[in-house]
Amino acid sequence: MKIYLAASFARIEEMRNYADGLRLMGHSVTSHWITGAHDADDGISAAVPSHAICALEDIQDIEEAQVLIAFTEPPRTTYGRGGRHVEMGYALASGKIVIVVGHRENVFCFLDEVIFIESIAQISTALDEAERRRFPKLGNLAKDAATLRRLDEEAELRDDDEEMKELRRSGRDGRSGHTSSVGSLAKQYGR
Repeated sequence: MKIYLAASFARIEEMRNYADGLRLMGHSVTSHWITGAHDADDGISAAVPSHAICALEDIQDIEEAQVLIAFTEPPRTTYGRGGRHVEMGYALASGKIVIVVGHRENVFCFLDEVIFIESIAQISTALDEAERRRFPKLGNLAKDAATLRRLDEEAELRDDDEEMKELRRSGRDGRSGHTSSVGSLAKQYGR
């Protein structure tokens, strides 16, 4: 899956490690901010157009992702400026699957659409759930495929059974194309 990691900029090194782990699991990470390309400083200045560019790049990265993983902070801490909240809101509004890791920082973390886990150790289970939510009919398709296979096999057996009945009626065994019954051989040789 394509995954966007949303977290406080102060956790950039931690996010790089998680991104490496997700890649080892076969996922791709769309979060370019963790590469350091944004090079955001601690202060926000309206005169710095690069911040707007960073925001637009983040939005583009979220749009590319199928899942957003939001890393939240413990209550009453002052981590960051809240960009991760905007990213999470954008992902929810865009219909992305959102996984929250850590704490339920705000009311949006309680939505049914949000997969909540307390720690990154539960990420495999959360990603499995995300996959189920991305393709909710896959479970039904698997059942449907098994049912279709069973019906196909039953139809094949019925067809084979009908074919054998026809062969018996015609005095042929279906293997070599020759008559096979002892009775028909006896008739043939006048016995």
